Amino acid sequence: MDLISSPKIDYGYSQISYWFKHSELFFRKTTKGTLKIISRLERKSERYVEAQNYANDIQAAS
Repeated sequence: MDLISSPKIDYGYSQISYWFKHSELFFRKTTKGTLKIISRLERKSERYVEAQNYANDIQAAS
């Protein structure tokens, strides 16, 4: 899917909502104010826990 040439897309919120609809991602703000993006498939799989731990390690290091 070519997001650049999509007709109903502009910068900012519309772009994020377009990605949200078409790539099935969850956008959630964390308590630290960072944006967490989790795909549905990843969330339902056992790899979700590994991905979550990895994200926590990255946040702790930064």
